[in-house]
Amino acid sequence: MRKRHLLSVLALSAGVVVLSGTSASAATIGLEAELASEYIAGGSGVVWNIVNDADAFGGQAIQASAATFSQTDAPTANFNDIPFTEAGIYNLFVRLKTTGGPEAQLRVSPSFGAGPNTLLAGGGSIPATPTYSIIKVTGLVTTFGTGPEYTVTSGNLTPDFALGDRAGLQIIDAIAFSTQETLTEQEFEDSIIPEPASLALVGVGCMMLLSRRRQA
Repeated sequence: MRKRHLLSVLALSAGVVVLSGTSASAATIGLEAELASEYIAGGSGVVWNIVNDADAFGGQAIQASAATFSQTDAPTANFNDIPFTEAGIYNLFVRLKTTGGPEAQLRVSPSFGAGPNTLLAGGGSIPATPTYSIIKVTGLVTTFGTGPEYTVTSGNLTPDFALGDRAGLQIIDAIAFSTQETLTEQEFEDSIIPEPASLALVGVGCMMLLSRRRQA
């Protein structure tokens, strides 16, 4: 099991995109899959592996090491303390590609704070494609049910979320929660929270720039 912290003061401003519309503002927050807070092995020791992929945001993605055909015990990627900035009802989007086959099955939390118990995308609902696609999970109708929407309350702006892969056929690059009904590739990428190392470099650069200006 590997743990990382998502919450960062700089991440609140750098990773949340707020788009102004004519009637209301829309908020989107994106998370790279390889920066999950923790990974938990599934049945028969199946785990998530971080894979290098030039087409992934940040150059990396995650893939299950093998199939686990248990309905309840898939390898889990947990995203803890997701730093939302406003309450609302959010749609879930996943950027992924599959290695083919009708058993490409994604498991997602039915609500924030729950494990990945909702089985989706069975029966070929996720397209078998070698290139990345943005799948809107919320509202996706499959033989296993309909993808849920997610409610963020003002009393808990840092909820937890989990996903799993039962068949080991998917390469997952990133997830995003948005109050929008659709996301473009650019909107998805712009919403990604920078990894802690990148944030640290940004902070150092800002401090150096301020120091030079003061000296001048």
